[in-house]
Amino acid sequence: MGPAVTHPSREAQIEVELEGHRIRNEALVVRLRELHVALDQPRAVDLHFFAPNVPAAEEIAAALEMHGLHGPKLSTPGADGTVSLEVTGSLAVNVVVSRPFIEPLVRIASASGGTHDGWGTSVKEGGESAG
Repeated sequence: MGPAVTHPSREAQIEVELEGHRIRNEALVVRLRELHVALDQPRAVDLHFFAPNVPAAEEIAAALEMHGLHGPKLSTPGADGTVSLEVTGSLAVNVVVSRPFIEPLVRIASASGGTHDGWGTSVKEGGESAG
C-alpha cells in the first residue's frame, strides 16, 4: 500500500486551518507572557476537536490515542449530530503552539471530517510566576 494521497483542496484547507492556529497562537502567547506564564514548563493543556458524528469522533479519538494523546473525552452529540472531543495533557505552551505539534492534530481531525479547534489552559488569577 502506497502513501496516502491528499486531495489538493483538502490540502489547501489544512493550510488555511494551520494559518488560523498560527495567528491565534501568537496572540495567546503574547497574553500568557503578560500573565507571566512560563511557556517552557509543562502545564495542564486542553486540546479541542469537533467531529461531524459519533463514528468520526471515535475515529479521531483512536487516532489521537495512537498519536500518544490519551483519554479523549467525547461529548453527547448535539442536535445536528456534532460531537466535541477534548484531550487534557501536561504540555509546555511552546510545544503546543509549534507547527510540528499542531499539524498532525489538524490532519488527524481532517481525515475523519472533523476539525482541531485549538487549545486552552487555566491561569491563576493574578498571574503566575515565570520562575
